[in-house]
Amino acid sequence: MIRPPKDAIDAATDAYNKYKVLPSIQLGQFVLESSWGARCTGKFNFFGIKEIPNHTFTTCWTHEIVNGKTIAIQQKFADFNSIQEAFEYHSELLSNIYGPYAKAVPYLANMEQFINTIGPIYATDKLYATKLINLIRIEDLQQYDNNVI
Repeated sequence: MIRPPKDAIDAATDAYNKYKVLPSIQLGQFVLESSWGARCTGKFNFFGIKEIPNHTFTTCWTHEIVNGKTIAIQQKFADFNSIQEAFEYHSELLSNIYGPYAKAVPYLANMEQFINTIGPIYATDKLYATKLINLIRIEDLQQYDNNVI
């Protein structure tokens, strides 16, 4: 079991205190999307967040599943000024009752139901939710929820 970096744990905890997205969810997505922080799609963008209007961005090659095939395409990804800013934006995005994940908001306190609801929206991989839930369990990322609940 690998422990997430302290700055990621702290950022997920701070974001929880503001937006109530469980740290296990954010840390799980951090791990899955960035390979434990080793790869990011924009400056401090560990979540694969696409370009944000009036924000700087980085153009990267990425792999997307389209019509059952994995293809490489260039995408614009948001840049952030810090890991803290990235986690906060990600948490706000996931918890916004008017945003793309609005139907998941009632399940903020239920890791599995929340992930199963956002999975098909967040990623093109049909197994994304299953992969994320399994990763959270295997790496015992729910321990970080216990620190805030």
